[in-house]
Amino acid sequence: MTHLDIFSSPAALAGAAATLFAAQAAGAVSARGRFTTALSGGRTPETLYGLLAAPPFASQIPWGRVHLFWGDERCVPPDHRESNYRFARERLLDHVPIPPGNVHRIRGEMEPAEAAALYEKLLRDFFGPHGDPLFTFDLVLLGLGEDGHTASLFPGTGPIRETARWVVGHDVDARKGWRITLTPAAINAARTVVFLVAGKTKAAAARDVLEGSCRPGALPAQAIRPLHGELRWMLDREAAQLLRRQRKDDRSGGEDRRKQGSMEDDRDLEEALLVEDLHTGELVVERANGEKWVLDAKKGWCPWGYEFEGRRVRLRFGEVTSVLVNDRGERFEFWTDKQIE
Repeated sequence: MTHLDIFSSPAALAGAAATLFAAQAAGAVSARGRFTTALSGGRTPETLYGLLAAPPFASQIPWGRVHLFWGDERCVPPDHRESNYRFARERLLDHVPIPPGNVHRIRGEMEPAEAAALYEKLLRDFFGPHGDPLFTFDLVLLGLGEDGHTASLFPGTGPIRETARWVVGHDVDARKGWRITLTPAAINAARTVVFLVAGKTKAAAARDVLEGSCRPGALPAQAIRPLHGELRWMLDREAAQLLRRQRKDDRSGGEDRRKQGSMEDDRDLEEALLVEDLHTGELVVERANGEKWVLDAKKGWCPWGYEFEGRRVRLRFGEVTSVLVNDRGERFEFWTDKQIE
């Protein structure tokens, strides 16, 4: 299920995000004895961190049961000015009573492939002895770049389509350098994923990701679709100014909030997203209206071999007979290049 909430200002957005964080923490600790969250990099969560580190939120959150992870990291030492860990430590961690052993940073000072492998092992050991949990994080916080990237999943880069590994180190380009990032396989196994997007410079990217055609290779944020969890987009008014579909929800206390709700528009399959179920190995076509179709095909082909071009499903690798099965049990068999009616 996908929800879109639009707030009157960055401050209102941060306040709602802090309320959500505290509620998620309390609920997770009550239900499972711990709260696991992956923090976002970049500057978007700065106000949120400040709220969480101060009353009333700092005293509402059971920090002794909170485990912090990161969605991505630059390949720099932890005291470097560009370190996502340092950013969170100075604005949040130094001000709350979280045990040091509950802070699980990415070792950006290490060789990228080694740091990625080490973080992957940490995650798989933490979330389950076999590394295949029903869920990974309780909450993943993400931002959105002007180019449609999220975490360190940048347009045209390999980690966007990674289906086996949870963590990848890669050289983005000469300017951005080496990054270590969670892959969609890890993020999409979360119970809740929240995008925090503020500012008019993000408006075009928000429109393209939320209302444009499905092109996760060019717009990596579109690759984030939790398989068994909830996806929430929280935007301020400037970031949402180019969106077409909004429903206004006037609230007391002067807060002007716009809410998309369940985003139940019935888009065509070309705007659906093909993702791999981390737990079963099945492939799932998830439509924008929330309907999921399980894709069952013969073994031995690439999970990302299907492309949506108009209403056509094209098999890029090999030729197999495939079956789409929706959540009502209806089946549709097709061969390569067969038109979906």
